Amino acid sequence: MALKALVAAKSKVKFFMLDAGCDQMKNYEAARKVKAQTIIPLNPRNEKEPPAGITRKGTPCCSMGFPRTYWGQEKTHLKFRCPHATGQVVCPLGMAGRSFIINEPVWNVVILE
Repeated sequence: MALKALVAAKSKVKFFMLDAGCDQMKNYEAARKVKAQTIIPLNPRNEKEPPAGITRKGTPCCSMGFPRTYWGQEKTHLKFRCPHATGQVVCPLGMAGRSFIINEPVWNVVILE
């Protein structure tokens, strides 16, 4: 049954699990109409390289290239810490540049925990 038909039928579905070929905005909108969550692997076509100092997941990197550790948020600010300070890596620079705060991000940050 097509996703639009399920939405029209006002089904009680909570999740839609689809393949990467269904990664289209209309599918997300249809699922949102019935208050369901979509589980769709992102299709990497036309994906661009992130800016220098940013991982593919949107995490800023330290001066040695290690991804910083997400350390919470305050209102609209995202906070990241030096991975050496949190014990995730052993860095020859020690804890230089210990914290990093993003005031107005210019990219979509996805935080996976």
